[in-house]
Amino acid sequence: MFTFARSIVFMLSISLVVGIPLPDGSELERSTRPPEGLERLSFLCCGSKAATVKIPQVITPASGKLVLNLYAEGTQNYVCNATKGEWTFSRPEAVLFCSKDKRLKVGKHYFLDKPDAGGGRPTWELTIQPFKSSVTTKKIAGVASDLGADKAIDWLLTQATSHTGSTGLFNVSFVVRHKTKAGTSTGLKIPCADGKTEKQKYTAEYAFFV
Repeated sequence: MFTFARSIVFMLSISLVVGIPLPDGSELERSTRPPEGLERLSFLCCGSKAATVKIPQVITPASGKLVLNLYAEGTQNYVCNATKGEWTFSRPEAVLFCSKDKRLKVGKHYFLDKPDAGGGRPTWELTIQPFKSSVTTKKIAGVASDLGADKAIDWLLTQATSHTGSTGLFNVSFVVRHKTKAGTSTGLKIPCADGKTEKQKYTAEYAFFV
């Protein structure tokens, strides 16, 4: 009974957001639909509960409105620099979900091969309709994770440098990485073979501001 009820609620949420007909064949009036863009996706992910995050002031955008918070699971990739005797961060590879339950995959997170015109490489891409779009950013501030620098990658404030698409992430101004777990190079063996790549699993949440 509980599972069935949750399924009905989820179907109603999707119907509200992307316009899928309800089980009885009817459609809701346009006036009952939630706002456009990321706020629609936030509605799909969170229902009527607004996206909220608690982050340190140093990585809180000076302006902008929080409209979406997504959960990420993937790897932080490192390359061995034998000359320096260290592991250098290379790029992330992560899947974006609505929430920790990973009920709905909505996109991916990665680095551009080369910086864009604004110097940005970190990119978040939404891969579901009608939100297909991306935002690329550059880091402007950071702070150690609340778990400690050796146990989790830093929390970051990044600012948009370019976008693709005409909906979804097209007007995002800032992306904040927070609630990180693992992903550091701690524990990788030194010395190492030059050019060798290692992938460290991590999770994080990403908050999007417009």
